[in-house]
Amino acid sequence: MSFPFFKGKGTSLESKINPLHLPPSRYTEEAKSEYYIASEELANAVNVALLVGKPLLITGEPGTGKTQLAYRIAHEFDMAVFKFETKSTSQASDLFYYFNMVGFFQAAQLQLPSEPKEFIHYNALGKAIIMANPHSRVKDILPSHMAYKKQQRSVVLIDEIDKAPIDFPNDILSELEELYFRIPELRVNRIGIEKDNKEYAPVVVITSNLEKSLPEPFLRRCIYHHIEFPSDPEVLEQIVLNRLLTNHRNDPLLADMTGFFLFLRGKKALIRNPSIGELITWVNAMFDIPQYRQKRSLEWDMLQSTIGTLCKHKDDQKAALIFFNEWPENIT
Repeated sequence: MSFPFFKGKGTSLESKINPLHLPPSRYTEEAKSEYYIASEELANAVNVALLVGKPLLITGEPGTGKTQLAYRIAHEFDMAVFKFETKSTSQASDLFYYFNMVGFFQAAQLQLPSEPKEFIHYNALGKAIIMANPHSRVKDILPSHMAYKKQQRSVVLIDEIDKAPIDFPNDILSELEELYFRIPELRVNRIGIEKDNKEYAPVVVITSNLEKSLPEPFLRRCIYHHIEFPSDPEVLEQIVLNRLLTNHRNDPLLADMTGFFLFLRGKKALIRNPSIGELITWVNAMFDIPQYRQKRSLEWDMLQSTIGTLCKHKDDQKAALIFFNEWPENIT
C-alpha cells in the first residue's frame, strides 16, 4: 500500500476487496544507545558523578538526549537500566516499590495462603538497591516472581522529575543520598547499600525539562549538567543521523530539513518551538514517503503535507508555511 494511505472519501468497498497493509507502528522504537555521542562537557559531568557517587541531574529541551544518556551509560558499562517515569501523582515510595494493598486484603478475606512479600513490586531505584545486595541478604523480602542469581550494578533513570509534585524531590533526599528505603508493609526499617557492596551502588541519572525549578537541597546533592540546544547545523544533523531508523548520511534533503528547522526555531513569532524529537519524526516521515525520499531539496508541498509532525499549534503551522517562502535556501 502506497502513501497516502488514508483518502477520507469514497466507500470502503475497495479496502474490503483488497485488504490494506499499513506500515508498522514506530511507537516502541528507541534510538540505539551505541550511536549516542556525548559532548566533552557532558562526558566530564558523567565522569565526575561516577567518581563521587552522586546522582547526575541533566536538564535541557525535549529531544536533546537527556533520557538516551542513561542508556548510553548502561551500554558502555554493560548494565541494565531501570526507568522511573515520573508523573504528577508520583510519591516518594513509588520510586522504590508498589504494594498491592487491595490484592493483599482480598487474599486475606478469602483466607488464601499468601505472604505480604508476594504483593510487592519493586520499582526502579528499589529494584536496583535490592539487586545490588547478595541474594541471601534480601531473599526474605523477594516475591517469588523476582529472582536473580548474583549481585549486579545498574543505571536508574528518574525521567522528567519536574513532572512530580513539588514535595517529591525533597521527600527522597536522604534515600537518594544514602541509597536505602523502608518497606512498612513488610516491617522492614531499612534496606540499602551496605559497606561491603558499595561497588554495586546504582548509577542514578535524573532528567528535567526545566518546566519548574527544583529545590536547593535537592540540587546540592546532585552533579549538574545542562545540554544546550545545538545551534550548529552540522552538529544537529549528526544528532539526527544517530537517531534515524535508516541511513541518510550526506543526503542533501536531510541537510535542507535541518537547515529549515533551525531557521524556523529562530523565528520569534512561533508560539512553540519544535523540538529535536519532532525534527526526527519529521525526517523519518519524509524519508518514508516514496515520492519525497528521492528529492534533493525541501519543497513547499513536502512541508505542507508533513507539517503536523513539526508544528503543534495551528498558528505555528500557518506561520511555518509562510516562513518557508522567506527561507534563504528556498529563495536561492
